[in-house]
Amino acid sequence: MKLTNPFWKDVLSSYHFAKPYTKMNTNELLSLDILNFVPVTDLNYYIRWIEHNVQYLCDLIDPHSGNFYTFEQTRNKLNTNNFLKYYSLVSNVPKYIKDHLKENCVNVNFDILSKRDAYLERIVHSKNVRFVYKGLVNAIISLPTEKFSKWEKLLNCEITNWSKYFIILKKSCRNSYLQNFQFKLLHRIIPTNSFLHKIKLKNTNLCTFCKIHDETIEHLFFDCPVTQIFLKSLSKQLKQYYKNLIFDKKEYFFGFESGDLLVNLISIIAKNYIFKCKLNEQRLNIVEFKHKIMWYRSLEQYISKKNNTILAFEKMWTPLQYIFN
Repeated sequence: MKLTNPFWKDVLSSYHFAKPYTKMNTNELLSLDILNFVPVTDLNYYIRWIEHNVQYLCDLIDPHSGNFYTFEQTRNKLNTNNFLKYYSLVSNVPKYIKDHLKENCVNVNFDILSKRDAYLERIVHSKNVRFVYKGLVNAIISLPTEKFSKWEKLLNCEITNWSKYFIILKKSCRNSYLQNFQFKLLHRIIPTNSFLHKIKLKNTNLCTFCKIHDETIEHLFFDCPVTQIFLKSLSKQLKQYYKNLIFDKKEYFFGFESGDLLVNLISIIAKNYIFKCKLNEQRLNIVEFKHKIMWYRSLEQYISKKNNTILAFEKMWTPLQYIFN
Protein backbone atom coordinates (compact mmCIF):
# COMPACT_ATOMS: atom_id res chain seq x y z
CA MET A 1 0.00 0.00 0.00
CA LYS A 2 1.60 3.26 -1.14
CA LEU A 3 0.09 6.70 -0.57
CA THR A 4 1.28 9.22 -3.15
CA ASN A 5 -1.03 12.19 -2.55
CA PRO A 6 1.06 14.58 -0.39
CA PHE A 7 -2.00 16.14 1.29
CA TRP A 8 -3.53 12.87 2.51
CA LYS A 9 -0.11 11.54 3.33
CA ASP A 10 0.40 14.51 5.65
CA VAL A 11 -3.10 14.19 7.14
CA LEU A 12 -2.71 10.50 7.95
CA SER A 13 0.80 11.01 9.26
CA SER A 14 -0.39 13.77 11.62
CA TYR A 15 -3.39 11.69 12.69
CA HIS A 16 -1.13 8.72 13.39
CA PHE A 17 1.25 10.93 15.38
CA ALA A 18 -1.37 12.79 17.45
CA LYS A 19 -3.54 9.84 18.38
CA PRO A 20 -1.42 8.27 21.17
CA TYR A 21 -1.02 11.66 22.89
CA THR A 22 -4.72 12.46 23.17
CA LYS A 23 -6.49 11.60 26.40
CA MET A 24 -8.92 8.76 25.67
CA ASN A 25 -11.30 6.63 27.69
CA THR A 26 -11.13 2.82 27.93
CA ASN A 27 -13.46 2.15 25.00
CA GLU A 28 -11.52 4.54 22.77
CA LEU A 29 -8.23 2.87 23.70
CA LEU A 30 -9.60 -0.61 23.01
CA SER A 31 -10.86 0.56 19.63
CA LEU A 32 -7.45 1.84 18.54
CA ASP A 33 -6.36 0.25 15.28
CA ILE A 34 -3.22 -1.87 15.69
CA LEU A 35 -1.74 -0.06 12.68
CA ASN A 36 -1.20 2.94 14.98
CA PHE A 37 1.61 1.02 16.66
CA VAL A 38 3.53 -0.46 13.75
CA PRO A 39 6.20 1.02 11.46
CA VAL A 40 4.98 2.26 8.10
CA THR A 41 7.30 -0.22 6.40
CA ASP A 42 5.43 -3.12 8.06
CA LEU A 43 1.88 -1.96 7.33
CA ASN A 44 1.27 -4.54 4.62
CA TYR A 45 2.18 -7.37 6.97
CA TYR A 46 -0.18 -6.30 9.74
CA ILE A 47 -3.00 -5.43 7.35
CA ARG A 48 -3.25 -9.17 6.59
CA TRP A 49 -4.27 -9.73 10.21
CA ILE A 50 -7.64 -8.19 9.40
CA GLU A 51 -8.47 -11.41 7.50
CA HIS A 52 -8.13 -13.20 10.85
CA ASN A 53 -10.38 -10.68 12.66
CA VAL A 54 -7.51 -8.92 14.37
CA GLN A 55 -7.67 -5.20 13.72
CA TYR A 56 -8.08 -3.40 17.05
CA LEU A 57 -6.32 -3.56 20.41
CA CYS A 58 -9.36 -5.27 21.93
CA ASP A 59 -8.70 -8.24 19.61
CA LEU A 60 -5.37 -8.81 21.37
CA ILE A 61 -6.42 -8.06 24.96
CA ASP A 62 -7.47 -10.65 27.53
CA PRO A 63 -10.75 -9.21 28.94
CA HIS A 64 -10.23 -10.88 32.31
CA SER A 65 -6.72 -9.57 33.05
CA GLY A 66 -6.41 -6.57 30.74
CA ASN A 67 -3.06 -7.90 29.52
CA PHE A 68 -2.09 -8.71 25.96
CA TYR A 69 -2.46 -12.34 24.95
CA THR A 70 0.79 -14.26 24.70
CA PHE A 71 1.99 -15.23 21.25
CA GLU A 72 1.11 -18.88 21.96
CA GLN A 73 -2.50 -17.85 22.61
CA THR A 74 -2.76 -15.96 19.31
CA ARG A 75 -0.62 -18.12 17.02
CA ASN A 76 -3.46 -20.21 15.63
CA LYS A 77 -5.77 -17.22 15.31
CA LEU A 78 -3.20 -15.23 13.35
CA ASN A 79 -2.00 -18.26 11.43
CA THR A 80 1.65 -17.24 11.83
CA ASN A 81 4.85 -18.36 13.51
CA ASN A 82 6.45 -14.93 13.44
CA PHE A 83 6.54 -14.13 17.16
CA LEU A 84 8.93 -11.19 16.57
CA LYS A 85 6.28 -9.25 14.65
CA TYR A 86 3.73 -9.90 17.36
CA TYR A 87 5.90 -8.81 20.27
CA SER A 88 7.20 -5.87 18.26
CA LEU A 89 3.61 -4.62 18.02
CA VAL A 90 2.97 -5.19 21.73
CA SER A 91 6.18 -3.37 22.74
CA ASN A 92 5.22 -0.36 20.59
CA VAL A 93 2.02 0.21 22.56
CA PRO A 94 2.78 3.01 25.08
CA LYS A 95 3.04 1.98 28.72
CA TYR A 96 0.28 4.36 29.84
CA ILE A 97 -2.18 2.57 27.50
CA LYS A 98 -1.16 -0.86 28.82
CA ASP A 99 -1.49 0.32 32.43
CA HIS A 100 -4.88 1.91 31.80
CA LEU A 101 -6.28 -1.19 30.09
CA LYS A 102 -4.94 -3.47 32.80
CA GLU A 103 -6.77 -1.44 35.45
CA ASN A 104 -10.03 -0.80 33.61
CA CYS A 105 -10.72 -3.70 31.22
CA VAL A 106 -12.58 -5.67 33.91
CA ASN A 107 -15.36 -3.07 33.70
CA VAL A 108 -15.79 -3.43 29.93
CA ASN A 109 -18.17 -5.82 28.22
CA PHE A 110 -16.15 -7.01 25.23
CA ASP A 111 -19.21 -8.69 23.69
CA ILE A 112 -20.95 -5.38 23.03
CA LEU A 113 -17.82 -3.28 22.48
CA SER A 114 -18.07 -1.26 19.27
CA LYS A 115 -15.16 -2.19 17.04
CA ARG A 116 -14.97 1.15 15.33
CA ASP A 117 -12.25 3.74 15.65
CA ALA A 118 -13.84 5.74 18.47
CA TYR A 119 -11.08 8.34 18.30
CA LEU A 120 -11.81 9.04 14.63
CA GLU A 121 -15.55 9.13 15.37
CA ARG A 122 -14.89 11.68 18.08
CA ILE A 123 -12.98 13.91 15.66
CA VAL A 124 -15.60 13.61 12.92
CA HIS A 125 -18.53 14.44 15.21
CA SER A 126 -16.84 17.17 17.27
CA LYS A 127 -17.34 20.82 16.39
CA ASN A 128 -14.09 21.66 18.13
CA VAL A 129 -11.02 19.42 17.88
CA ARG A 130 -8.84 21.52 20.15
CA PHE A 131 -8.55 18.50 22.44
CA VAL A 132 -6.12 17.02 19.90
CA TYR A 133 -3.90 20.10 20.06
CA LYS A 134 -4.02 20.24 23.87
CA GLY A 135 -3.09 16.57 24.11
CA LEU A 136 -0.06 17.11 21.90
CA VAL A 137 1.04 20.22 23.79
CA ASN A 138 0.75 18.57 27.20
CA ALA A 139 2.63 15.48 26.07
CA ILE A 140 5.38 17.01 23.95
CA ILE A 141 6.05 20.52 25.19
CA SER A 142 9.04 21.00 27.43
CA LEU A 143 10.64 24.12 28.85
CA PRO A 144 14.16 24.93 27.60
CA THR A 145 15.51 24.59 31.13
CA GLU A 146 19.13 24.71 30.01
CA LYS A 147 18.68 28.19 28.52
CA PHE A 148 16.79 29.42 31.56
CA SER A 149 19.36 27.97 33.94
CA LYS A 150 22.08 29.88 32.10
CA TRP A 151 20.17 33.13 32.59
CA GLU A 152 19.85 32.40 36.32
CA LYS A 153 23.56 31.67 36.60
CA LEU A 154 24.68 34.75 34.66
CA LEU A 155 22.31 37.14 36.43
CA ASN A 156 22.79 35.46 39.82
CA CYS A 157 19.07 35.00 40.44
CA GLU A 158 16.52 32.24 40.81
CA ILE A 159 13.32 32.34 38.76
CA THR A 160 10.55 29.89 39.63
CA ASN A 161 7.96 31.05 37.11
CA TRP A 162 9.26 31.78 33.63
CA SER A 163 5.80 31.81 32.08
CA LYS A 164 5.04 35.26 33.59
CA TYR A 165 7.67 36.85 31.34
CA PHE A 166 6.10 35.37 28.23
CA ILE A 167 2.72 36.67 29.45
CA ILE A 168 4.24 40.15 29.86
CA LEU A 169 5.57 39.92 26.31
CA LYS A 170 2.19 38.90 24.90
CA LYS A 171 0.29 41.65 26.73
CA SER A 172 2.68 44.51 26.08
CA CYS A 173 3.59 43.90 22.44
CA ARG A 174 1.35 43.15 19.47
CA ASN A 175 4.01 43.49 16.78
CA SER A 176 4.93 39.99 15.60
CA TYR A 177 8.48 41.02 14.63
CA LEU A 178 9.20 42.44 18.10
CA GLN A 179 7.51 39.47 19.78
CA ASN A 180 9.74 37.13 17.81
CA PHE A 181 12.83 39.14 18.74
CA GLN A 182 12.09 39.13 22.49
CA PHE A 183 11.18 35.43 22.31
CA LYS A 184 14.59 34.70 20.78
CA LEU A 185 16.29 36.83 23.41
CA LEU A 186 14.59 34.93 26.24
CA HIS A 187 15.77 31.68 24.64
CA ARG A 188 19.28 33.07 24.12
CA ILE A 189 19.35 32.57 20.36
CA ILE A 190 20.37 36.11 19.39
CA PRO A 191 23.57 35.90 17.30
CA THR A 192 26.34 37.97 18.89
CA ASN A 193 29.96 38.26 17.78
CA SER A 194 31.01 35.81 20.48
CA PHE A 195 28.89 33.09 18.90
CA LEU A 196 29.52 34.11 15.29
CA HIS A 197 33.28 34.01 15.90
CA LYS A 198 33.04 30.46 17.25
CA ILE A 199 31.32 29.26 14.07
CA LYS A 200 33.82 31.23 11.94
CA LEU A 201 31.33 33.73 10.53
CA LYS A 202 33.07 36.68 12.17
CA ASN A 203 36.75 37.51 12.37
CA THR A 204 36.45 38.84 15.90
CA ASN A 205 34.50 38.13 19.07
CA LEU A 206 34.86 41.71 20.33
CA CYS A 207 31.87 43.98 20.91
CA THR A 208 30.70 45.98 17.88
CA PHE A 209 30.34 49.12 20.02
CA CYS A 210 33.23 49.24 22.50
CA LYS A 211 35.70 47.01 20.60
CA ILE A 212 37.14 45.90 23.96
CA HIS A 213 35.09 43.14 25.56
CA ASP A 214 33.71 39.82 24.36
CA GLU A 215 30.31 40.48 22.76
CA THR A 216 27.91 38.23 24.67
CA ILE A 217 24.17 38.81 24.96
CA GLU A 218 24.57 40.36 28.43
CA HIS A 219 27.40 42.61 27.30
CA LEU A 220 25.80 43.81 24.06
CA PHE A 221 22.41 44.66 25.52
CA PHE A 222 23.42 45.93 28.97
CA ASP A 223 27.04 45.80 30.20
CA CYS A 224 28.77 47.51 27.28
CA PRO A 225 29.90 51.07 28.25
CA VAL A 226 28.36 52.43 25.04
CA THR A 227 25.06 50.64 25.71
CA GLN A 228 25.11 51.86 29.31
CA ILE A 229 25.24 55.51 28.19
CA PHE A 230 22.18 54.90 25.99
CA LEU A 231 20.27 53.01 28.72
CA LYS A 232 21.03 55.63 31.38
CA SER A 233 19.64 58.28 29.07
CA LEU A 234 16.55 56.13 28.43
CA SER A 235 16.12 55.43 32.14
CA LYS A 236 16.27 59.15 32.87
CA GLN A 237 13.54 59.79 30.30
CA LEU A 238 11.30 57.03 31.70
CA LYS A 239 11.67 58.29 35.26
CA GLN A 240 10.14 61.60 34.27
CA TYR A 241 6.82 59.79 34.50
CA TYR A 242 7.60 56.50 36.27
CA LYS A 243 9.23 58.03 39.36
CA ASN A 244 9.77 54.72 41.19
CA LEU A 245 11.04 52.75 38.19
CA ILE A 246 14.14 50.67 38.98
CA PHE A 247 16.05 49.88 35.80
CA ASP A 248 17.06 46.43 37.01
CA LYS A 249 19.16 44.22 34.72
CA LYS A 250 16.96 41.15 35.20
CA GLU A 251 13.70 43.01 34.60
CA TYR A 252 15.21 44.88 31.65
CA PHE A 253 15.98 41.57 29.94
CA PHE A 254 12.83 39.66 30.90
CA GLY A 255 10.12 42.25 31.61
CA PHE A 256 9.20 44.75 34.31
CA GLU A 257 6.71 43.02 36.59
CA SER A 258 5.79 46.23 38.38
CA GLY A 259 5.87 48.39 35.25
CA ASP A 260 2.91 49.00 32.95
CA LEU A 261 2.59 47.80 29.37
CA LEU A 262 4.27 50.86 27.85
CA VAL A 263 7.46 50.45 29.92
CA ASN A 264 7.81 46.85 28.77
CA LEU A 265 7.09 47.76 25.16
CA ILE A 266 9.70 50.55 25.17
CA SER A 267 12.18 48.11 26.73
CA ILE A 268 11.61 45.58 23.93
CA ILE A 269 11.93 48.27 21.24
CA ALA A 270 15.14 49.52 22.91
CA LYS A 271 16.74 46.07 22.83
CA ASN A 272 15.73 45.63 19.22
CA TYR A 273 17.15 49.07 18.39
CA ILE A 274 20.46 48.12 20.04
CA PHE A 275 20.60 44.93 17.99
CA LYS A 276 19.83 46.74 14.72
CA CYS A 277 22.57 49.29 15.43
CA LYS A 278 24.95 46.39 16.06
CA LEU A 279 24.04 44.79 12.72
CA ASN A 280 24.42 48.06 10.82
CA GLU A 281 27.47 49.08 12.88
CA GLN A 282 25.81 52.37 13.80
CA ARG A 283 26.13 54.41 16.98
CA LEU A 284 23.33 54.37 19.54
CA ASN A 285 21.41 57.62 19.57
CA ILE A 286 18.61 58.45 22.02
CA VAL A 287 17.14 61.07 19.64
CA GLU A 288 16.91 58.53 16.82
CA PHE A 289 15.37 56.05 19.26
CA LYS A 290 12.76 58.62 20.27
CA HIS A 291 11.74 58.98 16.60
CA LYS A 292 11.36 55.19 16.36
CA ILE A 293 9.08 55.18 19.41
CA MET A 294 6.95 57.97 17.93
CA TRP A 295 6.72 56.10 14.63
CA TYR A 296 5.62 52.95 16.45
CA ARG A 297 3.04 55.02 18.38
CA SER A 298 1.57 56.40 15.14
CA LEU A 299 1.33 52.86 13.76
CA GLU A 300 -0.48 51.66 16.89
CA GLN A 301 -2.81 54.67 16.70
CA TYR A 302 -3.72 53.83 13.10
CA ILE A 303 -4.44 50.21 14.02
CA SER A 304 -6.53 51.22 17.04
CA LYS A 305 -8.69 53.50 14.87
CA LYS A 306 -9.23 50.66 12.42
CA ASN A 307 -10.18 48.27 15.25
CA ASN A 308 -12.20 50.85 17.19
CA THR A 309 -9.93 50.49 20.27
CA ILE A 310 -8.80 54.10 20.53
CA LEU A 311 -9.59 54.31 24.27
CA ALA A 312 -7.25 51.40 25.06
CA PHE A 313 -4.60 53.03 22.87
CA GLU A 314 -4.86 56.37 24.67
CA LYS A 315 -4.73 54.68 28.08
CA MET A 316 -1.52 52.88 27.19
CA TRP A 317 0.28 55.69 25.34
CA THR A 318 -0.66 58.78 27.42
CA PRO A 319 2.54 58.61 29.56
CA LEU A 320 4.65 59.05 26.41
CA GLN A 321 4.03 62.82 26.33
CA TYR A 322 5.73 63.08 29.74
CA ILE A 323 8.56 60.67 28.89
CA PHE A 324 9.74 62.33 25.64
CA ASN A 325 8.57 65.89 26.19
